Amino acid sequence: MGDKKNKKSTADILQESRHVLYGDEVEVATVLENVLTLLNRMDTRLVSIEKNTSKNTSTLTQMNDKLNSLTARVITVETDIVNVKSRVSDLETSSEGTGNLFDEVKSKTCSLEKDIEQLKRNNGDGNDSQSIKDELRKLESYNEKLKGKLLDMQCRSMKYNLIFTGLQEQRDENCEMKIRQFIHNEMKIQKPLEFGNIHRFGKSEPGKPRPIIARFLYYSDLDMVKKAGRNLRGTFYGVNEQFPPEIEEQRRKLYPIAKQARKEKLKVVMKRDKLYINDKLVKPDEIADDTEHKEPQRSTTRPNKRPRVNSTPERDETKTDDLDVIDLPGYKFVMKNRSHLNRVKSGGIVLGFKESLSDHISVVETDSKYILWFKIDKHVVKLQQDILCGIVYIPPENSVYCVGDPFSEIESEFLNFSTSHDNICLFGDFNARTAEESDFDVVNFEEFSGMLDIENEGVCTLDELNINRLRKSMDHKKNNFGNLLLEFCKNNNMFILNGRMCEDKGLGSFTCKNTSVVDYNIASPNFLKLVQNFSVLNSSVLFSDIHNPLSLKITCYEKQNDVSHDDEMPEEKIKRWENEQLDTFISNIDRLKVNEILAQLTEMVENTSENSIINKVVEDVCHLLTNAAKSTFGTFTKRRKHTQNIKKSKPWFDSEW
Repeated sequence: MGDKKNKKSTADILQESRHVLYGDEVEVATVLENVLTLLNRMDTRLVSIEKNTSKNTSTLTQMNDKLNSLTARVITVETDIVNVKSRVSDLETSSEGTGNLFDEVKSKTCSLEKDIEQLKRNNGDGNDSQSIKDELRKLESYNEKLKGKLLDMQCRSMKYNLIFTGLQEQRDENCEMKIRQFIHNEMKIQKPLEFGNIHRFGKSEPGKPRPIIARFLYYSDLDMVKKAGRNLRGTFYGVNEQFPPEIEEQRRKLYPIAKQARKEKLKVVMKRDKLYINDKLVKPDEIADDTEHKEPQRSTTRPNKRPRVNSTPERDETKTDDLDVIDLPGYKFVMKNRSHLNRVKSGGIVLGFKESLSDHISVVETDSKYILWFKIDKHVVKLQQDILCGIVYIPPENSVYCVGDPFSEIESEFLNFSTSHDNICLFGDFNARTAEESDFDVVNFEEFSGMLDIENEGVCTLDELNINRLRKSMDHKKNNFGNLLLEFCKNNNMFILNGRMCEDKGLGSFTCKNTSVVDYNIASPNFLKLVQNFSVLNSSVLFSDIHNPLSLKITCYEKQNDVSHDDEMPEEKIKRWENEQLDTFISNIDRLKVNEILAQLTEMVENTSENSIINKVVEDVCHLLTNAAKSTFGTFTKRRKHTQNIKKSKPWFDSEW
């Protein structure tokens, strides 16, 4: 009943609607026309809806493609983040392992000392045997070697340090600014100096300022400041080199002896814990209180005469002296005699060249008796700088003629010259056997390639010139002077030509008695570019009874100065890596910044990040390591390389000189 009532009501409503719309008269045609109009409108709407639906479908497809691409990139980014985090973890692990090196050496030394004490006690009880005594001697010898190596490493790490005393201490002071003002005002040095770290050290005591330790980037700057210490005489200021406590204690014993010798106007040289007076090693425990250090005087009845046969030589002897004359038509000779007149000769240095080149070759006078420096004028070789050469003769180690530290003397003079010369070459008899050991250090940080601006330009030069990094040598033995020569090359970016270049490439021919390699030609990276040929010639009694001559031929370039101003702008570079500075490098890494980066990495792994954020994190890591390297090794300015036109020498130019 209810359904019928509802249907009736609906019919009534429709009837009323028709009446309102069309009145009492309802025409079927009108109704159909209205229905048709309504259907046309509905059709138009449906067509419009279909078009919009098609457009939306295309947009959705594009959105789907972009989402797929974004998903792939996010996966790649997550992989890169995991790799970066792994590398950072590996770096921390490697740093911790390397940082324990000295602790391990120290623990081994303590263990050896305990073993020695135990063996001594056993020996005192009468229970030892001959084998125990031998073992004790071996342990003592090994312990002394370890101590010596550790002490040598400490000395080398302090080589570029100076200690300034007497400077007043204030709260929140700037030590670097204070040192710069002190050097300028009190020591009268106007040249700007480059420093590494500068800080005070030691315990604070009321009324007593702590010393300031300054690390120089260049040894030439340190040497200049050290020599300017004479300007502080009569003041309460002091400037001294830094040495380990063991070395400093020994030097305190030598200071009074050196002071007395200087008053007597004798030649005094102090190297670490060794004192040389008139080139003779002096030991404080061998000198009595009333001993006077006077140079032996020669009789005036035989002026300019050689000592008699039964006289004893008191100085290093040389194969040439002031009475020797070398006369060869068309040539000029310069000699550096290690002593004026001696009975027994051993090792002088002679430079010979054509007289026509006298205006282009100049000898540089220096104090070291182990090297003769000379310059080749830049105009004759058509370079922008003079070529600096050094002829070396170092007597055999443990020889009575080898006094002092030859390599330190040569290195000190080398550092003074290297600041103004790029083309440097040393050659001669070093009496050093180096086997095939490397003459440069390589930083094994391949996983951070491109992230640090640390480079060994010399090694890059070897690669550019297609020169073997590894050199060969027929001599497979090594001596102490060999270690010192390799250390000299590593410290000063010099490279050995023997066994590496030209005719001697892959050979490393013997240079002495057909059994050893002791004569070398070493050169700076820039000089390597000039080398046209290097070879070890056959032995000849005309030159030496036991040594083989070395032959070196260079190519001369003509460089045009058409460089734009932009090319000459200096570029800041970080000095090359030093393994002994690893602990300092680690300590200079900003730990707070590391924690911030790790937090960002963790957040990036957990949440999807934009590429810009990822790039910023990578830049932060680069800046973190680069800043630590700058603080540790220091920086230097280098002019940008530019293309230079190279012309062949004129036909009349004689390259045989």
